[in-house]
Amino acid sequence: MVNRPDAQLVLIDTPGLHESTRRVMNQYMNRVAISSSRDADVLLFVIEAMKFTEEDVWVWDRVRGLKQPLFLVINKVDRVTPKDRLLPFLDEMTRRVPASEIVPVSALESDNLDRLADVWGSRLPVAPPLFAPDVLTDRDEPFQAAEIVREKLTLKLREELPYGINVQIERFADEDGRIIINAVIWVERAGQKAIVIGQGGERLKEIGRLARIELNDLWQRSVHLELWSRSRRTGRTARWPAPVRVRGIVNRRASGRRVWLAPAYVLHQHAYRDTSRIVEVFTAEHGRLTCSRAARTARNRPCGVCCGRSSGSCSPGRAERKPANW
Repeated sequence: MVNRPDAQLVLIDTPGLHESTRRVMNQYMNRVAISSSRDADVLLFVIEAMKFTEEDVWVWDRVRGLKQPLFLVINKVDRVTPKDRLLPFLDEMTRRVPASEIVPVSALESDNLDRLADVWGSRLPVAPPLFAPDVLTDRDEPFQAAEIVREKLTLKLREELPYGINVQIERFADEDGRIIINAVIWVERAGQKAIVIGQGGERLKEIGRLARIELNDLWQRSVHLELWSRSRRTGRTARWPAPVRVRGIVNRRASGRRVWLAPAYVLHQHAYRDTSRIVEVFTAEHGRLTCSRAARTARNRPCGVCCGRSSGSCSPGRAERKPANW
């Protein structure tokens, strides 16, 4: 969120649109991107300076029919030298992309970002603020930790980054004045673990060090971060990677409508108190959902490892045979 005297700007970074929909994850990302775009008040279409690729054209063809005001944001203008080279490109984009306005920016140098916020805020509808002025994000701390670890993975691995990599927070606790975080980096095949870990574990240690430094600065707290890399049993082409069956999902977008049984792909999860777990999942029929698993006593706590049963009724040995992806 960006809070200004005259407007509150809520930024939603949608996933990229994918031409190939053969994989379930691509279908999910396309569905989230289009759904988020339809719900937004203003759209920002971001491209790189001096480039308008076939992929950009493909995305433009799918968002041009939306009714919201659309601004074309041309990023990385700091790389264009001399600046006169940018003028013909701006003229070309004016003809090819009939946007409400074209705004050249440099995110790295924070150049012209205030201008972008001004033109964006001027097209927002008049309404009360959605969030308090001191709120910067609606995501909780486990989600922020997972995203920062994933960012460091992307920066370190770059072209080696395995497709479909996912970060899952298994433990998030406040103990003795510091935050304890245990995170698992999921890859699709066992051979990809070596890419993440690196020789002698040096790459994984460096990723953890960089993530820990940023988390310390973000929360102004001492953070103890431990990372593991694990591989899923299902392959990339499987219909539902790490499928689970969840009961009692609450779909917030559907005003509390309940879904009682649904195969689901786990996106994020974290523990809540001693006997509960908050899980964010994606289902083919209902989209992105948030559910909770809870019990009154520790004996009836959902095992959270191999099934949705209580700990007392879980089959012996099942927890050891299946990874903790519930």
